[in-house]
Amino acid sequence: MQNSKPENNIVSQFVDSSVIKAIKAIFADGQDKIPVDEAMVIAEQFGADSSFRTVLEASEVTAAEKKLISSFNSNLNLLVQKTWVEKDDQALKDQVLYKLEGLCKEFENDNYGASYNVLVQLLRDVVYLMFGTQTNSGEFLEYAFRIDPGFGIFWWYVESLPSERPASEAVAKVYLLLSMIFLSNY
Repeated sequence: MQNSKPENNIVSQFVDSSVIKAIKAIFADGQDKIPVDEAMVIAEQFGADSSFRTVLEASEVTAAEKKLISSFNSNLNLLVQKTWVEKDDQALKDQVLYKLEGLCKEFENDNYGASYNVLVQLLRDVVYLMFGTQTNSGEFLEYAFRIDPGFGIFWWYVESLPSERPASEAVAKVYLLLSMIFLSNY
């Protein structure tokens, strides 16, 4: 994970060093498995409690994971539906809502790897719907931190996600679960 110097300065102003260290650790190259302790630091920053560890460590979909998927689906659906958009963005809004339903069904069947790129783009699309074209500016990260430091950390995390699906299904799953935990509590 490489960040520009100005971005590092902004991040260090708003993010606890333990969270910065954890995010760097989970995005280290060549991992087959995410370090759970570091993932928990991020999850707790995103509003999860210690029970989220069982979701991260489970080898199959648990009741707690299904509850997370349901909360994520409900909260993100509501957020997108309540977001006012320009007429030109209505098609994107409809597309996001349509994709969300399919993604959540895939997650319930433990198909995270195949859905990785779709969810990462969906996250970016949702933030675009919320904030418009300013999400494409170099100053948006700082803006996000200033309006809501918790959201700023989430946006920094999303922007740090690898653009291509990780080779490991387990790694892709943890990356997406962390995104989902934030939005299920937002």
